[in-house]
Amino acid sequence: MIILDEIIEKAPKEEYSVPMFHLNEYTPYGDEVEIKEFIHSHDIIYKALSDAPSKIKEVFKQHVIKLGLEYIRDPEEDFDCLFITIHTKLPPEMALDLIDKLNDTWWLQNDSGIREILGINTRYE
Repeated sequence: MIILDEIIEKAPKEEYSVPMFHLNEYTPYGDEVEIKEFIHSHDIIYKALSDAPSKIKEVFKQHVIKLGLEYIRDPEEDFDCLFITIHTKLPPEMALDLIDKLNDTWWLQNDSGIREILGINTRYE
């Protein structure tokens, strides 16, 4: 699991919700240092990262196997972002229906600046 204690300590206290242990619920994919640096340099996403596990589990219920974090960078397009990946055994159609429900109940209520640099997707296991 990814350990983000040093990032949490530097985060503005009003920007995230308690308990902060939710940030430790993510499995990193790729370079953990890049993931940490991206989160640290984009403090706007602290609260969304903290809230996401509980919001995702409210919608996906027992169908969440694990949550991953993946940093994506495309230097040619000058683009980088972080993805929360929901691992599930649900068929793709059902997972997409639940993503739609997550969008309606929580995700789309987040600031567009957050949604430009933090995405959510599913992966079938």
